[in-house]
Amino acid sequence: MVISRNPSNWNEQVEIDKGSRDGVKPDMAVITAGGLIGRITSTGAKSSTVELLTSNDTRNRVSAMVQGSKNAYGIINGYDGDTNLLELKQLPYDMKFSKGQKIVTSGLGGKFPAGIFVGTIEKVETDKMGLSQTAYIKTGADMYDMNHIIILQRTAETSSTSNDTGETDTSSSTGGN
Repeated sequence: MVISRNPSNWNEQVEIDKGSRDGVKPDMAVITAGGLIGRITSTGAKSSTVELLTSNDTRNRVSAMVQGSKNAYGIINGYDGDTNLLELKQLPYDMKFSKGQKIVTSGLGGKFPAGIFVGTIEKVETDKMGLSQTAYIKTGADMYDMNHIIILQRTAETSSTSNDTGETDTSSSTGGN
């Protein structure tokens, strides 16, 4: 549960009621039922801080992908407070994008698992130099009003174990905490 949200930095971070005693670690992805909202930046024994996607911190970047007939990759790095839209930058200049296309995490940045829904394209603009495009994303999650969140634990290993009956169980997953 979200236990604290400071009005002076409403779009920056929230405090949650789970910490290191619960297995929470920095850089874990945080979602709601609507989609990605941010990542864990610090943990205490019983609480943690979540940096939101809407934070103005320029180090707060997410590798993302526009889903389509041909996937396009970019970096979520910015938030327009006037329009309440995320900025997905460095998209190829020669690709066409349309309103409503889905944006998901690409998994390429190493912090977030691939395939987490982020939002949909509202509009696209070419940058000043004409070398790339920026898509403005409406988040799937309600970034203004959130009470309950889900912390994702990224697992990359594939295990092959034998159970008591001699059968082999092979699994690889991204699970929730």
